[in-house]
Amino acid sequence: MKLWKFFRRKTDEELFDKAVSEKNHVLTIAYGARLLGENKLEFRKIIAYSESLYAMNRIKEAVEILDRYAQEKINSGYFSEAIPMLKKSSKFNPECVITAKLLSFAYESKNLLFEAFQTLINLFKNRKKSGKSTSEARKLIENFLERHPLPDLLKEYEKLTTIYYLK
Repeated sequence: MKLWKFFRRKTDEELFDKAVSEKNHVLTIAYGARLLGENKLEFRKIIAYSESLYAMNRIKEAVEILDRYAQEKINSGYFSEAIPMLKKSSKFNPECVITAKLLSFAYESKNLLFEAFQTLINLFKNRKKSGKSTSEARKLIENFLERHPLPDLLKEYEKLTTIYYLK
């Protein structure tokens, strides 16, 4: 019986896990792509797969995969599972409007209003710092404040407008 286990072909899941544990990004991506194509890449493995994509400088692809799976989790009402994916995606590309929008929505859905607001503020600051347009980030912040006109959040936005001369 033990001899059979030694010679049996390993599954893609086992090979993926081994590649992740060995920090072999090329094999992680190869097996991850195969599992992704078969819809067998589990939630907890998506982050490892995206980290390997990021390590191989395939940032756009990593962000798109994380955002897509997080969107699926949000649509199913699993906000707690979407948040870690979106946080990782936000680390990979802090200027991505889609990621920030999804993350803010997930936080807001869990009634974590400060975190939701801070996500939008960080988006604004990162886009401003890189010289990209901040108009979409400002719209998201203003829409959020219309829904949740909390004094602390309004003060924070007032500071932001003062610092960046938005008015």
